[in-house]
Amino acid sequence: MSQGIVLDARSIGDYQSCRRKFLLAHDYRKLRWRPKDLFDACLRSAVVRLSQKGGDGALLGSEASAWFLSAAANPGLDILNGNPYEIAKDYCAMLETILRALARMSLLMVKDLPPVQLTPSISWAFLSHADDSGTLHRWISLDSWDRSDQVREAHSWAVIGDIVMARAPMVLHVVEIGRQIKGRRASAWARAFKHPGLPNLKVRFRRTDGQSFQGWKPVYVADGASPDYDEWTEKMWEEGASQSLVHHVTLEAPTDAIADRAMTEILTEGLAMRRLVTEKMSSPWSTLPMARNACDAYFPCPFQLVCYSPTVVDPQVLGVYQARKEE
Repeated sequence: MSQGIVLDARSIGDYQSCRRKFLLAHDYRKLRWRPKDLFDACLRSAVVRLSQKGGDGALLGSEASAWFLSAAANPGLDILNGNPYEIAKDYCAMLETILRALARMSLLMVKDLPPVQLTPSISWAFLSHADDSGTLHRWISLDSWDRSDQVREAHSWAVIGDIVMARAPMVLHVVEIGRQIKGRRASAWARAFKHPGLPNLKVRFRRTDGQSFQGWKPVYVADGASPDYDEWTEKMWEEGASQSLVHHVTLEAPTDAIADRAMTEILTEGLAMRRLVTEKMSSPWSTLPMARNACDAYFPCPFQLVCYSPTVVDPQVLGVYQARKEE
């Protein structure tokens, strides 16, 4: 009996970029989180709960930041540069302030979607959620947001894959979190400015005179002994800073002809992916050629320790990977 396989946007992206990565990710996961991936997981989980139950953004922010800190402490963060403690503090601060701000906005209640069975042995799992009308909702965070970012997201499997499977439009919810500069997050969710000559003046997030904050002192909410996230979020809201950093973009579903073509492409890749998984005993990941252009595309591939090992090794002996069957 052939082995079944569950596709999603991540797995099909891995397969198309590097078949080694696809096979390794199918069987193993890296124990340590990348900070941004952990942040997104915490944020999405909290937003779904916020949409379903409404209520206390402060409580959800506290729970999300506790989850982040727990995972950051054990098994730890996967970072190349920067102070892990400062990085974790800023991400937790952003969870606290973002969720307080989102609690002030109107969010439709969303729920999980069951997988779509494409063949008896191939199914598609949704990474987005759906409201009662069937419209999909996907939350992402980016350093900044412009037209090129919208086009890139609209063309991604995370968007087009879910849309064609559900035959429904999607609302893409975008939270801008700013660039990471010297290990600190440069966005109003975590950083504000104080006037150098007026120390008693409250922090500012935006200037009404159109000038920059050059010469002003940056202040990070996470650096306070007892950060007042409620006051910080209230000041952001008064200045319109939080509203300007959250975007809601509706992406319409394509025509049936385009959707059918995309589903055929997904099924074609799914059949090849299933075959690769089924045959991995005779053709393991180590026999596949390296897709070196994918090793350092946007950030280092999490399986570089395996692929660049001088000898072929079982990933688990390296101490940083866990077999998915043992989770």
